[in-house]
Amino acid sequence: MSSEADKIILDTIKENTKMKETVTLLEEENKRLKDKIKLLEIHHSNNERMIDLLKRHRDEQQALGLHMIDPTKFAPPQIGNKRKLEHGEGSQVPRDEGEQKKE
Repeated sequence: MSSEADKIILDTIKENTKMKETVTLLEEENKRLKDKIKLLEIHHSNNERMIDLLKRHRDEQQALGLHMIDPTKFAPPQIGNKRKLEHGEGSQVPRDEGEQKKE
């Protein structure tokens, strides 16, 4: 009976040793995964900051573009035509008001 008990004890010790090795391996893998997660969080945070920076840059460029006049597309305002449309065809507004005279 003592040989059977010794055998069970040896089997239990072997199983315990295997379990300790497994736990050690899992703890090491867990540590590596936590490090990767930390790096990914830093990367994600940097990406979010870059997106915010690019959005701010786009908005600034759009605001700047509103104040710039493209000389190739610039034409004097057609004030006379606009007023004629506002006041009707028979209005007292002269035809050439606000328009350049063609000579």
